[in-house]
Amino acid sequence: MKKIRFFIAVFFMLFFNTTKAQIAESTSYRFEGKVESPKFRTYNINLLTLYVDNTYKIIFQTYGSKKLARRNIIRETEIEEGIWNTKGSVLTLLSNNSKQELIFSVKNNKKLRVMINDVEASALVWKKTDNK
Repeated sequence: MKKIRFFIAVFFMLFFNTTKAQIAESTSYRFEGKVESPKFRTYNINLLTLYVDNTYKIIFQTYGSKKLARRNIIRETEIEEGIWNTKGSVLTLLSNNSKQELIFSVKNNKKLRVMINDVEASALVWKKTDNK
């Protein structure tokens, strides 16, 4: 009887460990900062989530100011989804809707920078966030 209980316990431990391994873990990067234009100033918070199955989701949130962002009063939200891939230290995002590529330069797996004209890196830095 003790052997049967032991084998049942081992079976359930193996079963739960394999089902946990099948859950896709994601990696998230965040950018926040001011955007100044001649007409108005906004405060943007953008969240990029890369999934294991090579899909991604970007949420662009626009606020009137940093104070309104702290209070979570959103002016505008836009969501983009698509497919991502990497080649060396270059991360390429291909949108499902517009078929337009967004290219990032990866720095030490904790920071991303948007590439301009495939040569220059912008000053905007996306930082990796904890998924816990």
